[in-house]
Amino acid sequence: MKTPSYERYLRRLRNTLTQQRQQMHTAILRHFPQDTRVTEPQGGTLLWVELPPGYASMRLFHEGLKVGIQILPGDIFSNGPGFGHCLRIACGAPFTPRIEEAVATLGLLLKNQR
Repeated sequence: MKTPSYERYLRRLRNTLTQQRQQMHTAILRHFPQDTRVTEPQGGTLLWVELPPGYASMRLFHEGLKVGIQILPGDIFSNGPGFGHCLRIACGAPFTPRIEEAVATLGLLLKNQR
């Protein structure tokens, strides 16, 4: 771990994870309803997504599970009801066409909530 090669590995890993998070961010904005907001926490491989008023992340969670897509609704991160329109999405896996398709499917499920 004290070798220069390990530092190079960490630099590549950080760059890769940053790129994957950015690809997911872009896909969410492309497929989710207009006025969806995405926050990229400092570091890490997660995105915090705020859906526009009237959308329910817990409903999206259950609908996503039915088609094999897992997200984390904001409700589970709070004792109160204030985050029912939020969700957390992991970005640690390589961004593939299959993930793009899953994001597009989530977007369709959200549009059907209206």
